[in-house]
Amino acid sequence: MLYGALDAKKGIEAAGNGLFIDPDNLPLKANLGSLILLKAKQAEQHGETDERNGFLKKAKEIFLELQATAWDPGFVKYRLGRILRLQGKFDEAIKLLESAKGKDVGEKKIKAEIDKANAKNDRF
Repeated sequence: MLYGALDAKKGIEAAGNGLFIDPDNLPLKANLGSLILLKAKQAEQHGETDERNGFLKKAKEIFLELQATAWDPGFVKYRLGRILRLQGKFDEAIKLLESAKGKDVGEKKIKAEIDKANAKNDRF
């Protein structure tokens, strides 16, 4: 289970090892970014603000790298929009989320993130 709370650390390690072997594996890089977002959520739940913000920064770097490759742009915009919202950059988040469309992102998820950004909600 790659996305379970208990397995996030192991998943990050496994994804990192996979990227060491195949650094051009973009889906794996996206999984790594998603796992790091999960760690940010866990840090938030434990009141570890600095750690949360560090994980958000790292996840943002990964998704910006993916954006530069044009890999699954809808998914990447959704993830970046979510990260911007979590960083309190609500207007930027809304703009990016409104342009996010893709096979891996449903309209309900996008709408939920936009609603949270409109409500100035910077929590998971």
